[in-house]
This record gives sequence, C-alpha cells and structure tokens, in this order.
Amino acid sequence: MKYLDETPLLYMDSGLFMDDDSGPATKRNKMAKVVVGISGLSDLNVIKRANELKAGMTGNVNITTPDPTVIAYGLLITNAEQLITTANTSAEKAKQDTAAKDAAIQAIVDASNLWGAQVQKESKGDPTIINSTNMGVKGPYTPVGPMPQVGNLSLSVGDNPGELDAQWDPVYGRQTYQVEWCVDPVSATGWKDITPTKKSQTTIPGLTSGSKVWVRVRAVGAEDAGPWSSEISKFVP
Repeated sequence: MKYLDETPLLYMDSGLFMDDDSGPATKRNKMAKVVVGISGLSDLNVIKRANELKAGMTGNVNITTPDPTVIAYGLLITNAEQLITTANTSAEKAKQDTAAKDAAIQAIVDASNLWGAQVQKESKGDPTIINSTNMGVKGPYTPVGPMPQVGNLSLSVGDNPGELDAQWDPVYGRQTYQVEWCVDPVSATGWKDITPTKKSQTTIPGLTSGSKVWVRVRAVGAEDAGPWSSEISKFVP
C-alpha cells in the first residue's frame, strides 16, 4: 500500500472504492435521503405529522441533541393548534356577522318598500308629494332593446363543500339571469339550470367536490334572452 502524507491513497470510481494496489473493490454504500413529509399538507395534517415527528425525535438515542429541542418543537405545535382554533372561531363568527349584516340590510330594504307603498297610496300619484319624500317618480316606459351579453363572469369557492359562487357585471333592463353549469368535458346536452336570479351573483350548490365545472350565464329581458357569456371553469372544493 502506498501512502501520501501518511494517508492511504483511495480512488472512487462508479460507486466503488479501490486502493492503488488494485485490490478487491468494495461496494460503496449509497446515502439515504430524508423525507420529512410535512410540506404541502393541510393545517390539521401538519399538526398530525408534527406530532409523529416529535414522537420520533423524543428520546432518540441516535439524534441526542435535536435542534430545535423537542420541547421547543412541542411549543410550536401547541401554538399552531391554538391559532387554528382561534382562526376557525373567527371564521365562524365572521360568517354569523355577515348573515346578521345581510338581515339588517334586508330589514331596511323591506321597511323602505313599505314606505314606498304608503306614499304611493296617500299621494294618489301626485309627483310633487312623491318628490317631497325624496322618493323618485317612475318615468314613462321605454323599450330596453335586445339583451346584451353578460360580461366579466367569475367563479370563486363557496362557503360549503360542493358549492361555487358566480359573479358578473349587471345588465340594465334584465328581468332575471339564467345560469347553467356543466361537468367537464362540456357537451351540448350536459348543461343544467339552477334557479334564476335577479341579482348579478348566485351560488351553485350540489356539485361534486374535486370535479371541474363549467359555468355560463345570460340576461333574460321582457322580450328576449341575450347571448350566453363566455364559459369559464373551476374545480369544486
């Protein structure tokens, strides 16, 4: 065996260790790669996986000084669990607050319409009296004309699994909007209607989570229905 600076001279070739005397080659051991398996998981699955890792590192005779320590890692888990609970509570409260707000707004709308009916009755159609209440006077009927194509249709995740929310630009003169959806791939016979809406937004319920759904909408007037909007798609949560 030859030496350089008192160190055996070794060569590595194609995964084999060989000394310079061309003795028997020794198979090199390949280094295993660590898979932590925690990235990309949902919040609850991150916590589950973290507890598995914590259990594996606790008292491990091979990794005796984990960095961060097992105690510090456990505090990270506890903090995350508390914040998940807080976030879920806040989301539920926000949902309740939104429902209460919507109900309050609707109560104002309903009361205003009651006033309108009263003013209509007591004014006997006198525009001076009507204008004195800061209510408007309806002008003579003029035809609206053909319904235009609905623009800027967009889809977002609904409040519940299996729901998509659709929004679009309002169309003047429409009576209702017709909304249809179709599971990918699109086919002429695959379109299904939902309940017509007078608002420029709606929720599409009863969809299959994980499926890709296409949606289209058109404005329906007193005399005709406009052309369908562009069809857009989204995966159902």
